Amino acid sequence: MAAVTLTYACEACAAETTVRVSGLKIPDVPVNKKNRVFFLPPDEAKRQIEAGTAQPIAVKTKSMEELAREVLRFATCPQCSTRNPLGVAQQRGLVLKSRMSGLALLAVCVAGAWYFPTFGFATPILALGFTLLNIYTRRLRRLPLDRTLVFIGFAGPLALAAFARAYPNLAWLVPLPLLGPELVRPQAGRDFEWKAAAEQVRFLD
Repeated sequence: MAAVTLTYACEACAAETTVRVSGLKIPDVPVNKKNRVFFLPPDEAKRQIEAGTAQPIAVKTKSMEELAREVLRFATCPQCSTRNPLGVAQQRGLVLKSRMSGLALLAVCVAGAWYFPTFGFATPILALGFTLLNIYTRRLRRLPLDRTLVFIGFAGPLALAAFARAYPNLAWLVPLPLLGPELVRPQAGRDFEWKAAAEQVRFLD
């Protein structure tokens, strides 16, 4: 892990502060199957090296300063306590994209259950999967779990599955209870970017 010292300029109050960003690491560049087609057989590589015609493969990696700037995208100004507008805009875009994807998925579930009642079980299965994924990601980021929400995350899909089984002709209604939470889901659920940046950023001025 490395650290970089640079200047953070707040767009809200125009204050410039010296900041130290730690915990930086240039990610390893993976060599997947698609990349391997550009690698020559050993004999051909040796021949080109000896002939002086071998061309090295250039791999672009991010500099430490670029990585630090990405962390500062989610920094909070120590002078005016304003979050970086770049991070706010990025967060808003991610939430909007996630919300649109969720609504599209619910629409597919409604349409599928309208024509095929058995498809009504898809919504509870997806909801249960998202609950498990949320628990896993929050554990991974060492964030606290709300037991009430966890209970709802398990009890809700079970109730929806029971409804779909009891009333197969109304199975297309199963996704509708999830429509409200999807529309009003707050951005506060994505505060982990700001919390992670706060652990890496130390303002020196």
